[in-house]
Amino acid sequence: MVSSLPNTIDASTALLDPDSQRISARTGIGEESVLSAFQLGSTSTTANLLSRNAFTGATQIWSLNGSNAATRQDLPTESDENWQVAGIADFNRDGQQDLLWRNFKTGGVRIWQLNNGTVAQSIALHTVNDFDWKVQGLADFNNDGSTDVLWHNLQTGGTSIWFLNGTSIVSKPLIASTGSGGWRVQGIADLNVDRSPDLIWYNINTAETVVWVMNNGVLGQGLSLGSAPSLDWKVAGMGDFNGDRNPDLFWRNDRTGETQFWLYNGTTRSQIKSGTSIDSSWQALSATDLNKDGTTDLLWRNPSTGELLGWFVQNGSVSNTASVLTEPDLDWQPIALYERSASLLNTPTQLISRTGTITGSDSFATAEIQTPIFSQRDRVDAGNLSDFYRFTIGQSGIFTAGLTALTGDADVRLIQDTNGNGAIDNGEILAWQWERGTTNESIRRLIAPGTYFVQVLNYNNQTADYTVSTGFTAAASDDQQFKIELNFADSLAGLSAAAQDAINQAARFWEGVILNRSAITRSNILPIALTGENLVSQDGIADTGTLALSGPSLTLDTADNIVITRGSSTLNIRKFAEFNANPIYLRDIMIHEFAHVFGFGTVWEPLQFSFSDGSTLLAGKNWINRTSVTYRADSYAGTAYGDLLGTFKPTAIPIEPQIFYHWDETRFDTELMTPFAETPGVVMPMSSLTLGALRDLGWNVNFGAVQPYTLPTVRTATLSEGSTDADPTSEIQRSTSTLAAYKCACGRCLSSVRTQLISPTLVDAIAA
Repeated sequence: MVSSLPNTIDASTALLDPDSQRISARTGIGEESVLSAFQLGSTSTTANLLSRNAFTGATQIWSLNGSNAATRQDLPTESDENWQVAGIADFNRDGQQDLLWRNFKTGGVRIWQLNNGTVAQSIALHTVNDFDWKVQGLADFNNDGSTDVLWHNLQTGGTSIWFLNGTSIVSKPLIASTGSGGWRVQGIADLNVDRSPDLIWYNINTAETVVWVMNNGVLGQGLSLGSAPSLDWKVAGMGDFNGDRNPDLFWRNDRTGETQFWLYNGTTRSQIKSGTSIDSSWQALSATDLNKDGTTDLLWRNPSTGELLGWFVQNGSVSNTASVLTEPDLDWQPIALYERSASLLNTPTQLISRTGTITGSDSFATAEIQTPIFSQRDRVDAGNLSDFYRFTIGQSGIFTAGLTALTGDADVRLIQDTNGNGAIDNGEILAWQWERGTTNESIRRLIAPGTYFVQVLNYNNQTADYTVSTGFTAAASDDQQFKIELNFADSLAGLSAAAQDAINQAARFWEGVILNRSAITRSNILPIALTGENLVSQDGIADTGTLALSGPSLTLDTADNIVITRGSSTLNIRKFAEFNANPIYLRDIMIHEFAHVFGFGTVWEPLQFSFSDGSTLLAGKNWINRTSVTYRADSYAGTAYGDLLGTFKPTAIPIEPQIFYHWDETRFDTELMTPFAETPGVVMPMSSLTLGALRDLGWNVNFGAVQPYTLPTVRTATLSEGSTDADPTSEIQRSTSTLAAYKCACGRCLSSVRTQLISPTLVDAIAA
């Protein structure tokens, strides 16, 4: 597609991709959301919105009359969330609008022929398995009195019309191709007033707008309609906004909330008028004549409150605004304008659909509006780093998302913009568990009522086609949600209430990192016993350097895989005064300690189990190489290290020499899982290395919990005189006297739990 367009374009050349003739003749649809459908000059006094309950599948018509009231009529329920409404039209010409459905899972396409709110017939059309094709609108393109279906392939640019005779497909010709240059259908309207619907296009890469002038479903020519000032501007509505019976365009800036009316005389833009600004949180729902004055008005929806706001337009300007309905149950989501007037025997000549593909400069404001349960086929690449989808729920429940059919590496994340600043801040990624390559990805999270975003992002500028599919089940709790059960012994009575609360905070931190029951545990609840002890070093001298000792209790499952059943942490009573004076410091220390309970360092090598009959079994994987003093490159942690290095290649990770239970102090310095604690007040971030290592062990982790961390300059550690770093049962002090080590995955901490009876015939006999 050329970047600038002359006034008149031969439709067979500049507007079409030169390879258009090689596009396959297949037809199909992907995900589309109908925004509005109306006939120019309609005298209807009401706006009839089709609304569907995202969780029950119930469907209703909401009839608005310009005031804050509405009547509702129930339509049949489709409880299978894979079926979504793709369009509304009077297919059988009986004066009542029917519903076009598509199935996200099977590719099925069908028409519900309605009669007074009941399904008279369910008519199957062709099955469509290629979800790159999407329904982009309904109109009578060849003027035979029957509604036809417009399709567009977002990947190839292929454009096709299904010509129908009533509810039967007559033909499915390709009419042209836009190529893969980012063109998206914005609406169908008779722009040149020849009683033949035309196609209005917008380029998501250049902000250009073009009309394909059609004649009985055949492309005549392409004409420029002008370019938006920037890619922040998107078409948010179409209609006759100044009462001259010519279709016009309504624009909104997704970043600033500014609006503009582009007024046209045929295909020539006659005027641009600035409109009223509106916050980007409002959705452009539909454009129709709400007050029977012959001018198209605008209808907005606030997804957080359920309010519907009408903008009443005269002479290309907003003359008045009014709330027309508030539906506090956010499970009900209006999806299309539904006209049932007998005067609309002909198919409406305009239907607007959302752009659907987000550009590389995407933000929350440009996210495509979805229900909580949706499926979308699309692509991310170097020029389109991520796609955003937004949904709102009115009740708590279990949200899931899966990424499948990958042709390159991409990830899926669940995000909530809790501070409303339009950016992804630390702690706002609620679920993200990446895989590398084209392996399927999945996330699961219990979420509260509110607005959320699903982001699909590419890895290292790879091109990746994907299918993202989501699910939601209303629930007050999740029986798979990971929880830590802390048990404080009486020996911790010397800890202040603030210090004990700090330990609880450390547990809550990990509950936001490990989201669900994992393969390495029997249960989603992990008990951890906390005790206090005046630790003594091996030579019998009071140990004032060690902060705590922690480790897991282990068993084997039926396949001889290691299972963590519970954990224990012993805090050094000699350090209680320091803990009480610095509760936040204790919180960070216990975050480190609990990682050892989860197997970090403690389950990095195979462990020997002894049976009561005298036999032994070596179980578990070997993640480290003691000779090279490294953690394996072919691992999640190794991939994370390559990302930190900027090579994006899995790389072996330097680990703590001699002890082999931590990352190397000289390489990773302040990172949470190095063997030395920093002084109170110095941040000890948990990097992707640590989460990668837990993922290697089988934990379901949220990589969105990773804290900001960059690799430091390599340096050499200096130990204080008299340190005993060669002794794995003692802790180390750095030359800075206030900097204590807290290495906990040592032989001593493992020996504290080795006596656990793990089955009637199997006793843990881990060698220290």
